[in-house]
Amino acid sequence: MPTLPRPVVNPVLPAALALAVTLTLTACGTDPAPSPATRTAPPPSAGPVLAVDVPILGKVHGDQLATDDYGVKMMDVAALAGTGLEQAFAAAGIELDPALHSVVLLALGEQSQGGYTVDITALQHKGGTLYVQGIAQQPAEDADAPTKSTRPFAAVAIDRVPLGTVVRSDIQ
Repeated sequence: MPTLPRPVVNPVLPAALALAVTLTLTACGTDPAPSPATRTAPPPSAGPVLAVDVPILGKVHGDQLATDDYGVKMMDVAALAGTGLEQAFAAAGIELDPALHSVVLLALGEQSQGGYTVDITALQHKGGTLYVQGIAQQPAEDADAPTKSTRPFAAVAIDRVPLGTVVRSDIQ
């Protein structure tokens, strides 16, 4: 059997080909996944940071808040004394720890009749701001609502957030 001549291989070509394949694969996103530490911190050129959902650990609501609060605010667990919220959370089986939890309150203040409802549906944290989403409803004009005075509220327990966090309302 005749022997065929051996092809001449340029030693530079395999290295250049390997580099081209590596660059192509890198551009296609086939690099291994970055470590969790790298994924949590976006690069400076990544644009705006998205808001992160804040889990609601427990929720209470009612129509007889013991204070005249109105609007949305964040409260330290230690500041719940005298508001009736401590008892409401305890009655719902939600244990609050001042070192671990914060409370977000949405209150409608004093209303001249019953039938008002309020609910906190979601929270997001972005930078130093906590955004609170919820729904506040008043009774229909033709509703047969009780004429007693009420103080409707909703409150949620969340993991403790730093003091100085700004709270913004997005209530419908």
